[in-house]
Amino acid sequence: MKTKYTVGRTAVDLATLVYATAIKAAAGTADIAAQIGTGHFFWLDVYGGDATAREPLLRALGLDDPTIGWLQRFGQACRMQIGDGLRVVTWLIGSLGELLEVHLLCTPQFAVTVWTGDPHLLDDVRDRFTRRAAGLDRSHYYQAAGILLQLLLSTLDESITELDSRLDKAQQLAATPAGGADSSLAGGCLKLESVWATFDRYASIVRSAVTGIKALPDMDQRGAAELNDYADLVADVDHRLHERMLRLNNILSERAAGIQQHQSDQINRLTLVSVIFLPITFVTGFFGMNFNWMIANIGDRRAFLALAVALPVIIVAVTVVLFRRRGLLPGGRSGQRLL
Repeated sequence: MKTKYTVGRTAVDLATLVYATAIKAAAGTADIAAQIGTGHFFWLDVYGGDATAREPLLRALGLDDPTIGWLQRFGQACRMQIGDGLRVVTWLIGSLGELLEVHLLCTPQFAVTVWTGDPHLLDDVRDRFTRRAAGLDRSHYYQAAGILLQLLLSTLDESITELDSRLDKAQQLAATPAGGADSSLAGGCLKLESVWATFDRYASIVRSAVTGIKALPDMDQRGAAELNDYADLVADVDHRLHERMLRLNNILSERAAGIQQHQSDQINRLTLVSVIFLPITFVTGFFGMNFNWMIANIGDRRAFLALAVALPVIIVAVTVVLFRRRGLLPGGRSGQRLL
């Protein structure tokens, strides 16, 4: 059956109800009660409001106070708990590339996610979940949980693709001495390291949680397969993020080496110019002294042409020729040293 979206949203947009035949935006307590009455598995996605506004929706699911408190307590560390239902603290990628904390609770009757952000971020996820969850019943809720977790993880694919594009541009900028902003690259590296460290811990937690899940009394074969697939996908994302972090570190290293080489070349040029004009500076200083003998004997035009014009030109020419022969200037023999 084709998925249907309800038209229009209420003044207070808190949640979306997702089930096998439709997606109902701006779902309220009455919609939740009606869906529970059908006996079919569904997903309630709560993304808006504060704790007070969300509480009636969560109570309509029949949740107790500790569970409601856990679902609404943000700032938790990543975790996955399987057995007598499933609890997960995971993330999805926001529109600005930030990590948004998501709390997932899955029971035989329903799955509920609680997070705060733009609801349109999960439009595609809701549609895909509806198509994949068709035919699921309460006995297959672990399978539904695995499917939902995989779809939430897929929000990272576009961000990783965008990250690859940014890394390509950063690598091109790093090839030029004046290209790119070092502070921007360094900040991006720190952020990526933080994200990778978070997912690295999460990958270990997920792998540990799914180990031996087939032995759980209420675990079906398809549910175990979906959860194991999810663990593999988390490990893949962890590996991809680690590769991007290493690439960014290499770009920063190349950038630093390029800047250092550029600065070294500039210093060498300034040194060569200083050395070339050092003899002229000496001659200027010597003949600038007000000795009585100089004042009395060096004052005609020939002395001026010889000492003020010809001598500096000859000194510069001889110095340049010597530097070229030693390979210190373009066009000279390479492999020579000044001394």
